[in-house]
Amino acid sequence: MKKVQIELRVSSTREAEQFYCNDLGMFDFYQDYGMGNICLVYKANTSFLLLLVEGVTNTNNIPLFSLEVDDCELVFQKLKKALINSKGALLNDNVFEYPSGKNITLEDPAKNTFLLFQEHR
Repeated sequence: MKKVQIELRVSSTREAEQFYCNDLGMFDFYQDYGMGNICLVYKANTSFLLLLVEGVTNTNNIPLFSLEVDDCELVFQKLKKALINSKGALLNDNVFEYPSGKNITLEDPAKNTFLLFQEHR
């Protein structure tokens, strides 16, 4: 299977790695490319990679990517507890439900916005 790599600008690769790997628990370290650039792999789909690059971060609050999860409600409850001491944040007070599914909006320590979603099947 071919890989998909998303380049994500962050203010600190170490803070971002802490958030995505430890606070969220959805990614693992994949590779250090040097010069402050590291790559993470999504545990649920190892074809999806996040390349963390230190630099100017996203300021438009448009989600940069979306990841599918099995159960939005369960993930939301876990993240409410897990992100209490995190530099990232849940941007929803509740899981947002729409006709074709559910989603949660999150922000990483560099203020990059992304979604976790669950489709109705």
